[in-house]
Amino acid sequence: MNIHSLLVKIAATATVTAMAAAIAFSASDKKERKKDKDEDGHTLTALWKVQKSLDEADQPAKELEQLGKIISQAESRHLPW
Repeated sequence: MNIHSLLVKIAATATVTAMAAAIAFSASDKKERKKDKDEDGHTLTALWKVQKSLDEADQPAKELEQLGKIISQAESRHLPW
């Protein structure tokens, strides 16, 4: 095997590896962008909907409990809350 064919194989392997990494990164980036958000930018929309209704009903004790649920879910999913 001559040096030229060896270098071609190394370059081809490096190219395929770089392409695979780019595809994997692109797929994970799209997954992050597809999360449904409400008008306030909240990701956990169902939990925030309950929070909003409790706020409108002026139930501070239940609001604190709901905020605890939101924080817990956000932490487990590694989301900002």
